[in-house]
Amino acid sequence: MIPTPKQIAAQWDRVYGDDDFVYGLTPNDFLRAVTANSRPSKPVKALLPGDGEGRNAVYLASLGYKTTSVDLSQIGMTKANCFAEVQGYQIETLVGDVLAEPWEDRKFELVVVCFLHMPGIEQNIEMLKTVTKALAPGGVFVFEGYHVDQPNYKTGGPPFDDWLFTVELISQSLTDLEIVINQEVERHVLEGAKHTGLAKTVQVLAQRPE
Repeated sequence: MIPTPKQIAAQWDRVYGDDDFVYGLTPNDFLRAVTANSRPSKPVKALLPGDGEGRNAVYLASLGYKTTSVDLSQIGMTKANCFAEVQGYQIETLVGDVLAEPWEDRKFELVVVCFLHMPGIEQNIEMLKTVTKALAPGGVFVFEGYHVDQPNYKTGGPPFDDWLFTVELISQSLTDLEIVINQEVERHVLEGAKHTGLAKTVQVLAQRPE
């Protein structure tokens, strides 16, 4: 049975209920790599669906992005705001289902999705198509998610194959974007207690045509 958004929200509220930041305070490694030399000279909007406790949104805010962090978990978004405030940055937080938001009505120059896994292949395809609707012409999409082989590594992520990603699924989902990077990677993921150790991921960098 596929869990409802309400059930998923309750699950993540439990996960984020402790004072510790479950996935750490530092940004995703792939996001940091592709934005290492990115400091906007003018306000640039970034959307981060499924952002958890806000570590990636706060990182982008530190580079000068105007960030919007979205998650089903009220507790996660509260922690994101607190983290941003402590670091001296402002971020926008939205509590809600990323699939239910009319993203085509709000355009962003950057959309970042890190380890957001939906409960099924069709749901993952829908998620990718939905969040990338938010990209403005010329906007960039950054993604990292666990590969279907990841359960063999036992170092984090969902244990179900149909919740996970392949490069083929990415290509199938992002037909309206120009894909720059779409690769399987085996790497050491050190992002909090739940994502620690050698892992296999799919990394994507893509752009909406001007």
